[in-house]
Amino acid sequence: MSWLGKLFGNKTPIADGTTPPAPQDPENDQPDDGLLFGPADALNEEADRLMSVNRPADALSAMDAAIACLHESLAVCQDSPDRGRWLGELYDKQASIKVQLGDIDGANKSLLDSWVTYRSLADRFPQQPHLRCDSAIALQKIARVLMLQGCHANALKFIQDASTIFADLAQQYPDEPNYRRFFGMMTELLSQCMNALGHSDIAAQLQRPTETT
Repeated sequence: MSWLGKLFGNKTPIADGTTPPAPQDPENDQPDDGLLFGPADALNEEADRLMSVNRPADALSAMDAAIACLHESLAVCQDSPDRGRWLGELYDKQASIKVQLGDIDGANKSLLDSWVTYRSLADRFPQQPHLRCDSAIALQKIARVLMLQGCHANALKFIQDASTIFADLAQQYPDEPNYRRFFGMMTELLSQCMNALGHSDIAAQLQRPTETT
């Protein structure tokens, strides 16, 4: 190898004395998963630790930071439905901590953020029905919190939307028993809501066995 070759390795110098860029390896260009999601994972674990020693206020701060980190990471890696689902799960945990702190309105906000996350994933990855199921479960959680607050009229729309999703899934995937089970749970919740709203006749009708297929 010439002295130029030794100086520049296997690169060939070009006319102006610089060297051409090294060939790009598409696999090596992918963002490192640990570097991207490690900080959010560590903060999530710290939130769990703080909850285990009964420090919910500090746990909430750690969870807020974990969600912020994960948002930044997902801006770089947008094609991972599993990571997107993790964001929805962190919002659920954030809501749970807020409930323990007595911040019910804040918990509702976190649950809404969770639902928006799952709904966006379901729209982006329509071939994955479990993402639609996630969005319906998020709606169910919102409805339950609203009912605990006595806001049955507000809860009704969330229950109906979740019921529609579960009914559609049960029809499209008859071999998946969980979808039918979830639909049955939502029918029961709808009955409770209608009863609380003074529609006992409708509530009683909903209690009758129904078919979703």
